[in-house]
Amino acid sequence: MVNVYADEAIISSSSATVTKEEYQQLLDVMFTPEQRADIFANERKLRELLADVYVSKVLANQAKAQGLDKTKEFKLRQEYDTERLLSQSMLEKAVDEVKKPNFETAAREKYLANKEQFKVPEQVHAEHILIATGNVRDENEAKARAEDVYKKALKTPEAFKKLAQEYSDDPSVKNNSGDLGFFSKDKMVKPFADAAFTLKAGQISSPVKTQFGYHIIHLVEKKAAGQQTFDEVKEPLIEQAKADFMGDIRRQKVESIRAASDVKFNPDALRTFIEKNVEKK
Repeated sequence: MVNVYADEAIISSSSATVTKEEYQQLLDVMFTPEQRADIFANERKLRELLADVYVSKVLANQAKAQGLDKTKEFKLRQEYDTERLLSQSMLEKAVDEVKKPNFETAAREKYLANKEQFKVPEQVHAEHILIATGNVRDENEAKARAEDVYKKALKTPEAFKKLAQEYSDDPSVKNNSGDLGFFSKDKMVKPFADAAFTLKAGQISSPVKTQFGYHIIHLVEKKAAGQQTFDEVKEPLIEQAKADFMGDIRRQKVESIRAASDVKFNPDALRTFIEKNVEKK
């Protein structure tokens, strides 16, 4: 096979070098095809990962130069890490060798058996202006200010976002201009939710008092309660079915090892081991 990269360096210094071939091999080993596609679609993520690889190589070279790879502690950790990686590889092999079920069928069965989980409550899309109380201003001042802003909103409802930018004390107004998007009733404090869900699309509430202050609410639209279709939730359900299947296979492999007939546990040895370590303290 022709080496298309010819070991061209992506990042290098007098301390370490990472070549295209090395980086490709690492990505191939460490990530699934889906994960690699996500990484390659985001150059920033690719650069950050490359920087991590480079720094690791520099530190590893420094450690070798100081003989840290020759210490007893390092060799024990290296042996443990090797066994851990090999055990993971064995579990992955066990999953690969098992015939896979139809994950979409499994996902559909889960959906049909748990349709209640996929009900969507009534939601509203609202904007708000917060006139805060407490350290910002006293109760009377806040109420008067809220009433004034409410009158302005009634006169020019189409300018509600501009009013929010000018008057709202909600810190998020800088990013959303008071737009809260869609939310269900349980996501907001009760006085606010009760008022928002009472409004009709286009209506603006008089000031609503909560523990945060006074809110002027503009209802943009309502979305009736409903049921998510299987197609709407299919992809995450399929991914969950795959994860559950692989987890079951791994657990079965581990349990078969633990339950093997030739496994002998010596409680006395464990007890003396504990006692000796307690004495060291």
